[in-house]
Parts: sequence; structure tokens; C-alpha cells
Amino acid sequence: MTLKTLVKILNTLGDIAIRNAIHPKFRAWLLRLFGASVGVNVRIHSCRFMNFEQGFKNIILADGVYIGTDVLIDCAYLLNIGKRTTISARTILITHSDPGTSKGNAIAKIYPAKKTGVFIGNDCWIGVGVIILDGSVINDRCLVAAGSIVTGNALEKESLYAGSPAVFKKKINFNS
Repeated sequence: MTLKTLVKILNTLGDIAIRNAIHPKFRAWLLRLFGASVGVNVRIHSCRFMNFEQGFKNIILADGVYIGTDVLIDCAYLLNIGKRTTISARTILITHSDPGTSKGNAIAKIYPAKKTGVFIGNDCWIGVGVIILDGSVINDRCLVAAGSIVTGNALEKESLYAGSPAVFKKKINFNS
């Protein structure tokens, strides 16, 4: 058995342990144990991980992050979620795109693989069923409406975005 195979098996066991943990705070503790950077008071409900061959080291969750039920997290590249941000149920967080470069897919010549990652700022609310694609930057105090798709753009802070693709709807006034 090669070292690469052994690491993949250990990471798969880590994924199984995290998914089957009985409490959201215990899931956060396990994620930290398996290499993620996890702040205090982080709550992770049932979620799935993909592309965790390199482990969970690409995940950074700041203090007070909440991750809801059935969230899919891509571990291929950096995922950084800021303080007190809520990721609602059934959200999909994709940190890379690759049409099959390693398998020789012809489309990869036109659309080469990229790994940019996803950055979500402090005090954001990501609604139910949102899809956030590689290269997306969601700045502080941003709200992304349920069912929206963020397509690798930078979203302005203190704003509401909605749609597919997500577009600016209005500024959010935090001074009232």
C-alpha cells in the first residue's frame, strides 16, 4: 500500500467520523482534529465533504460559524468562512473547477482546471440551497438569497444578492 493510498483512507475515515458525529460542536472538534482551522463556538450540522484527498487543511472556519444540514463542502482548495457567518441547509461550496484534466478530457483544453477557492466574509447569511462556485468572494455582511448561484464574482459588502446568477438587489442599511 502506498503512502498516498494510506492518506486517502485516513481522510475517508475522517470524513465518515465527521459526518456521523452526534453533535454539531463535536463535528467541529473532529474537523479541527483532522486538520481544518476551526474557531470557537462553531456548529456544523450534517454535511458532506468531497475532494478531501489532501485532508481538511483547506477549510478555515472563524469563530461562531454555523453550517446547516446537508451542506456539501469541496475540500480541493481554500474555503475561508468569516466570523458569525451562517451557511444555511443544502448549500453547495465548490472551491475548484476541473472538467477532467487528469483523465485527458478534451474540454480541459478549452476550459482548463482552476483552483481559486471561496472566501465568505464576516456576518454573512447564505440562504438555503445556494450554490457558491470557485473564485467567489462574498464580502462582509452580505446576504445571498435562497436558491441563488454565485458564479465566481466578488459580491459587494452590506448588500443583498439573489438569482441565477446572483445579482445585486439592494444595499443593506446597518445604521438604523
